[in-house]
Amino acid sequence: MLCTVSSSFTRFGRALYWFWCAWIASMAGCFLDSSPTLPAQVEALPMTSAPDAQPMPADAGREPGAIATGSGAMADEDASVCASEDERCGTCQPGASECTGASARRTCTAQGVWSEVETCALACVAGRCSECRPNAAACLDKARLQMCADDGRWSAARVCEHGCNRGVCNDQCVPGTRACNADNTEASSCSDSGRSQPNERCEHGCNAGACRSCREGALRCNADNQEACAADGTWQLLAACELGCSGERCAACMVGTRECIGSNEARECGANGEWSAPTDCSGGCADGECRECTANAERCSDRGIERCSRELRWETMMECPYGCAGTSCAVCTEGALDCTSRTELRVCRNNSWTSSDSCRPNAHCDMAAPGGNTCPCDPGYSDPHPSPGLCERP
Repeated sequence: MLCTVSSSFTRFGRALYWFWCAWIASMAGCFLDSSPTLPAQVEALPMTSAPDAQPMPADAGREPGAIATGSGAMADEDASVCASEDERCGTCQPGASECTGASARRTCTAQGVWSEVETCALACVAGRCSECRPNAAACLDKARLQMCADDGRWSAARVCEHGCNRGVCNDQCVPGTRACNADNTEASSCSDSGRSQPNERCEHGCNAGACRSCREGALRCNADNQEACAADGTWQLLAACELGCSGERCAACMVGTRECIGSNEARECGANGEWSAPTDCSGGCADGECRECTANAERCSDRGIERCSRELRWETMMECPYGCAGTSCAVCTEGALDCTSRTELRVCRNNSWTSSDSCRPNAHCDMAAPGGNTCPCDPGYSDPHPSPGLCERP
């Protein structure tokens, strides 16, 4: 014999009905157990005959600590349902869900039984795991911002005028951007927080938000390379200088080197890496040097006797106090006088001393006498005549 009960019965009515069914079944031998048992639904009901018995609490059957929120959550005494006519009534509405904590939830199975608690990654809102934490903000992309609503769902994104950064619309500028002022004399930049930074004064002008390093067309040396200033105000490699770079150009020669131009000219590389003007070489040019002479040649100069070295340069071999004559030192200076005794003197003629000459009477030879008079009067004598004459006693 099958016992069924209409869902329209009141809780107290169903209890009486199940007692009646159980008694009929036991009398008819429906139960094999000699001690008839009541259906679980009847065992769970309060045993009272009072027609005005108090109903069970609305949260009967809910696990301790559960939060009474969610879709289909039970709220009255008739919340229990039966999945089928021959099964026990469940404790929740199939498909319902509820939050059991700030980030935990559970759902009601098809059998009307609560599932195991599920942990939400962010939070539980209205019985479901939320997409975001309520009131949180995030950039959908570099230009749009979206907010998390109270139900844990992302709201429609809104466009930020200066772009979006770290969940906030930039209030002044787009982070990382740079700009030049109207006359290209200053450069400005935007911080990571979207705020304009103090302008930077540009000595060589501004280009694409950055100060130029140089004026377009300028040249400079950088180590052994020649660089030119490009249109964007940056230094660019113009040439690798084989002989080094000097000033602002590649050197034409190695500083300090010498070379011959033809056989009678020589030139030297100056400190600026440029060749000097050619020098005429009367004696010819060899290894960049002008030849002054022929090897081992000798000559007379005001310094004395000179000989031509292996480097083809004149070197003094012997100093001549009276000068030189030909390739020998002179014996005397042409026209010079010399005392040979107290009263005798000689004169240099043609690089030799002539015969001696005698001083006048009462005079003596003195090469150091004042006035160029090499035969002054002896002491106690004088020469009263305008021109040298006889030395007489006063």
